[in-house]
Amino acid sequence: MNTYKLHRYLGYLLILPVTLWAFTGAFFLIKPGYKNAYEQLHITSYPRHATLPLLPEPEWQAIAINRSINLPRRDRRYRYQDKTHV
Repeated sequence: MNTYKLHRYLGYLLILPVTLWAFTGAFFLIKPGYKNAYEQLHITSYPRHATLPLLPEPEWQAIAINRSINLPRRDRRYRYQDKTHV
């Protein structure tokens, strides 16, 4: 194989990653199907004067009451209280 053909094949090999990088850049610029990922999230807020529908568990150290979520404190960290586990 002469130097000219070797140089040509190495050029093709080296241009391949740049070409793929350009295609992925164009793909993420267009972002097909990403519309749902950027929709506004719905936050359920609760009035502060309402009675909380949860009973304290013995391992809870404290409860942070916000308008949107209830956070019991376990092991020195606040954790989200899922309503399905209440």
